[in-house]
Amino acid sequence: MTELIEDRRANGGDDVITGLLENDLKHPDGTVRKLTNEEIFSYCKLIIFAGGGTTWRQLGITIDALLTHYHFWEECREDRALIEPAIDEALRWRPTDPIFPRLATEDVEVEGVVIPEGARVQICLGAGNRAPKVFERPDEYDIHRRKQHHMGLGLGPHRCLGMDVAKQEMVAAINGLMDRWPNLRLDPDKPRPRFVGLDHCGMSAVTVRRDK
Repeated sequence: MTELIEDRRANGGDDVITGLLENDLKHPDGTVRKLTNEEIFSYCKLIIFAGGGTTWRQLGITIDALLTHYHFWEECREDRALIEPAIDEALRWRPTDPIFPRLATEDVEVEGVVIPEGARVQICLGAGNRAPKVFERPDEYDIHRRKQHHMGLGLGPHRCLGMDVAKQEMVAAINGLMDRWPNLRLDPDKPRPRFVGLDHCGMSAVTVRRDK
């Protein structure tokens, strides 16, 4: 990786490393500088490893959602443009990372409760994704749901860095399954998949069979 960074610094290219090298890091005081090799290495390490576990867990959640609501599997199989909305709805319905820790930097009042500066708070974004004030029928999985912002991939400056890559990986994986095994179904002779975990959640297993 270090050799690759040095090569891109000297010769450029059409990739993430070149983009990081060309862009500026802006400090709160207004000063600007370029990223160091060590900082670029850290970014690359984050990109390589951060999306692995979350992506395959969310993929399992989406496949289970589609096979459990089989009419949606059939709709996506016939119209592949529906796969991405199906993934996005799964992220709202059952995000693999529903809880994030945060540190209060100042006293703040939320719904009548005072959170003091320095307090560590576990924010349940998964609960926010099912707020009835925001989403109609929030507990239902519906790929035709009106598009609304949700917090399945975080929010603002803390949103998932690899969200777009992760989505496209899942789109490619589901397309591949539908191409090879269009009549894939949950195996009725095996235990039903269970959604397990507190954070880093996923399916216990998604055991399937191929119907002819």
